Amino acid sequence: MLCFFSENLYFPTIEVSGLSITQSIEAPLTLRNTMTMSGQLSTQNGTGTGCVDVSVRHLLSDKGWMELGFGAGNGPTFTFKGFRTLTKRMFSNVATILHFTPHGIRPDLVTSECHAE
Repeated sequence: MLCFFSENLYFPTIEVSGLSITQSIEAPLTLRNTMTMSGQLSTQNGTGTGCVDVSVRHLLSDKGWMELGFGAGNGPTFTFKGFRTLTKRMFSNVATILHFTPHGIRPDLVTSECHAE
C-alpha cells in the first residue's frame, strides 16, 4: 500500500497486482438430478485467465452417482465423473476428462479408492 501526505492529511492508495474470484451455484432439477454452474477468474499483473463450467449430477442409487460436465476457458473440456460406495467402509471415485487444446485433445483419467477404518 502506498501512502502520501498533504497538509497533515493521510490519503492511502491501494494497488492490486493480482485478483482471484470463484463462484458456484447448485440447482436441484429433480430429486435425483442436480445442476452445478461455476466460474473462476484470476488475474496477475494485468494478465488474466478464467473458465466457466456446467455439470449435471444424477443420483443412481443411495450408493452412487454419475456426473457429466462441460467447461470453457483455455479450450473446451468434457468431463465424466462417478462415485460408488463399494462396502460399508469403502468407496471409489473415477473421472475422465477431455481437454481440447490447440495442440489436440488431452485426455485425463483420475481414480481413487478409499477404505475408512
